[in-house]
Amino acid sequence: MIKKDFVLSYKAQVIIACGVSAIITLFAMMASVMAAAGTANGGGEAALGDPAAIKTGEATFYQNCVYCHGSKGSGGSARALQCRDMKPDYIFETITNGRINGANVMPPWKDTFDEKARWQLVAYIRSLRTLPECDSNN
Repeated sequence: MIKKDFVLSYKAQVIIACGVSAIITLFAMMASVMAAAGTANGGGEAALGDPAAIKTGEATFYQNCVYCHGSKGSGGSARALQCRDMKPDYIFETITNGRINGANVMPPWKDTFDEKARWQLVAYIRSLRTLPECDSNN
């Protein structure tokens, strides 16, 4: 049996090195995007059930939203938020970009609140769908 040393040509070495480098870069980019999505929005949907996020969202709501949406989202000059099963992404999008419905105008809050604060608001608004009053309405 003849034993041969396996030697790659310089060109093959460069191709392999570039391929490995590209794969590492791709994984790093994917990890960065996933991390940014998780931290930039305060955990996104993961924050929805977090009691601390709900409490912080409630404080923000009472400082900024209660005038139109009422205490505990009961309604006022804007539609009530209680007992409504809205999708989190819809709520986040509405808070971020605002909404116009006839004469009712909700301003966009993207320049006022960072993504984490907006997700905390979403967490609080989603918590309003399970108030005791909601059971009596069904």
